[in-house]
Amino acid sequence: MVALTRRDQSKEKLWKYRLKRWRESGLTVPQYCVQEMLNEHNFRSWQATIKKRDEETEWRQEILDGNSKVSGPSSKSAWESNQLHNEKLASVASIC
Repeated sequence: MVALTRRDQSKEKLWKYRLKRWRESGLTVPQYCVQEMLNEHNFRSWQATIKKRDEETEWRQEILDGNSKVSGPSSKSAWESNQLHNEKLASVASIC
């Protein structure tokens, strides 16, 4: 039995592959979805989800590297930004 997780890594990997193939195809989203027999709403939803996750991953890495921007991606909530800030402060305090 597969353990329940917040993210299904296999689905995310599949949709990243599909998005890559779509970009390389030169087709519009509706054309690509018809060709690949995909639901356009699901395609666009995964497109937005993966974009958001990639932005969050990049932003978190910048914080860990000490190169954070003044503000995070627009998709971040104030609570999430504050949590990341507190985590960074805690890691710096543990070094000192």
